Amino acid sequence: MKTYAKLACGLIVVFALILGSCSKKKSTEPTKPPTSSLTFSTSPTADPSGLVVGEDAGVIIRVGITPNSKLIASSIRLLRVNSQNQVIDSLSLLYDDGDLAHGDEIIGDRIFSTKQNFHESSPGTIHLQIRAITLETGGNATAYTQIFTLPVVSEISDEEFNHTMTLQSGGSNKFDSLKNAVGESQAKQQTLDWVKAQSGVDSAGLTEGGDAIWVEYSSGIRGTILFIGAGVRGGSLERERAARVQVPPSQQTRGTLDLTRSRPAYTLVDEDTVGSTNVMIYDAFFTGFSPDDEGDALCTLLVKSQCPKFTVTRLKDAACTVELVKTFPQYGTIYLITHGNVDNGQVYFLSGEVTNLASLDAQRTIDLFLKRLGVSTVGGNNYYSIYPSFISTYCGTFPKSIVFSASCFSGRNQTMSDAFKNKGAVTFLGYDNSVNSGFCVSMATDFFQKMVNQQKKTGEAFTPGQIDPDAPYALFKMFGSNKARYGSEFVNGDFETGSLQGWTKEGDGRVLSQLVFISPSQGNFMGIISTGLGYTTTSGSISQGFCIPADKTTLAFKYNFLSEEFMKYVGDVYQDYLKVVLKTDSSEVSLFYRKIDDLAGEVTQAIGIHFDQPLWVLDDTTEDGVWMTGWTTVTLDVSAYAGKPVTLTFACGDVGDSIFDTAILLDDIKIQ
Repeated sequence: MKTYAKLACGLIVVFALILGSCSKKKSTEPTKPPTSSLTFSTSPTADPSGLVVGEDAGVIIRVGITPNSKLIASSIRLLRVNSQNQVIDSLSLLYDDGDLAHGDEIIGDRIFSTKQNFHESSPGTIHLQIRAITLETGGNATAYTQIFTLPVVSEISDEEFNHTMTLQSGGSNKFDSLKNAVGESQAKQQTLDWVKAQSGVDSAGLTEGGDAIWVEYSSGIRGTILFIGAGVRGGSLERERAARVQVPPSQQTRGTLDLTRSRPAYTLVDEDTVGSTNVMIYDAFFTGFSPDDEGDALCTLLVKSQCPKFTVTRLKDAACTVELVKTFPQYGTIYLITHGNVDNGQVYFLSGEVTNLASLDAQRTIDLFLKRLGVSTVGGNNYYSIYPSFISTYCGTFPKSIVFSASCFSGRNQTMSDAFKNKGAVTFLGYDNSVNSGFCVSMATDFFQKMVNQQKKTGEAFTPGQIDPDAPYALFKMFGSNKARYGSEFVNGDFETGSLQGWTKEGDGRVLSQLVFISPSQGNFMGIISTGLGYTTTSGSISQGFCIPADKTTLAFKYNFLSEEFMKYVGDVYQDYLKVVLKTDSSEVSLFYRKIDDLAGEVTQAIGIHFDQPLWVLDDTTEDGVWMTGWTTVTLDVSAYAGKPVTLTFACGDVGDSIFDTAILLDDIKIQ
């Protein structure tokens, strides 16, 4: 028995050891970490978009995050990574608290912000990433944005900048003085030789068309000196007519666009209705081109149009700034009247903004160094020029826009057209050579008359094979959709494009997906106008021109009126308001008007929402803070305007002072 007992004990021990070994082996197997349910609704943005060596910079970095109950708010952090994508520093937290100290403008709008200070001692690139953590079943899970970068560029000193501007002007004046004496060809060569001999010039040469000198300066600035012939928009006249293959009548049809060939091209797409009737006429050289300037004729044509109803903005000369280009996505049609050329394979156009030291801030330095901007000289005057990368960097999404660049070489290649199309523009028109102003006037007026008055699509309004009859015989070209058309319908009343597409904004107007606990009345987005939230200090309005169909009689919309004026200032002079206005060519009527006193009996406290008032200003009384009406539906009779063109405006107004703010949420606006 003892022998059997010993044997049994031995087996038990061995079995126990085996079990222990198996158990231990199982416990060391790695477990798969839980997957985060979080999604980033926007890509990270940085303002400014780069840094200058030796300068302190507070960079505001933002990212959108889709509402997620599992998100750990205190985990959203900016990280610095190396070129191998390894985290090397944990920087600041991101907030959605409406605190401008964090760079955040509106509390609870799901846009998280931070203001990160940088001071870099040498040029290079900073690599950044944003991390957020969610609490999932099985533990914490981490989500990361894609890595984004901040370029760090060398400073351009005042002396370098002034020297560059003087040399640019000097080269332009030298060409003009030599041209009559030795002829254009010799004048170009002698001017180029002179430029190359100047200090601060790293290299220089003629552009591919021979119509300008390009200059690379040791300061990092890229300059071009344009040789402008009388009546042309960016090029000289002294060139032989290029060999052209005339398009036979049998081939002058609208069809598939072959972008590899020299003739105009189209893509076969579904009909593209331009998403906004807002028009920008960027007349950067109005004074220089007059009287051969098509701006007046286009304004008259577009303003007279009833259906579609256009809202036209026309700016001239120096008002055509670099910053204005960043607003181009607000427009369904962008028409550029300016000079242009091709530099290092990149099509560019000139702003009307004269270069000077006052404009050379950190952002301009970065843009010049990265060749988003250049300096171009016409007739001895220096202007900022816009390269395709500027459009790619700063422009948001275009509302299926038509872009017509009436400048020399605008259609020489697809670099500029692609920059616009990659951002949502559907059709781009331009010229493959130096072009005369008279031909631009003819092409533009003919094209837009067909688009507007005859309601044709782009492929029907554009005729292939049209060539400027005067030297140097530019070819009129079109890239992109041949089915783009103008619509007269009311659009984007539910803001589900995620933007103010179709609307014209004045002051503070935006689109939100959330405001703390307030969601859109339907869908995923809502509009907001205010008396000036965050960095915006001007009261906001949004307006849209359209035609009310003959069988539609009602304007319906929903609003939620939120204000810090409730409840302390009921019966006082501080009467912020919401106003809805309908304007025709002959009249303007206020359809709806509500102010603080009108709504005071309908509001409840919006606990957790605050605007620009710091929390320490607010005491514990129930009169403090933000109060709101909640979503309210309004139905208005517009039968008197059925079949007519109108402009509809929603405006938020500030009365008395701008200390306490009002914000009005809008949604589900429709004509029915």
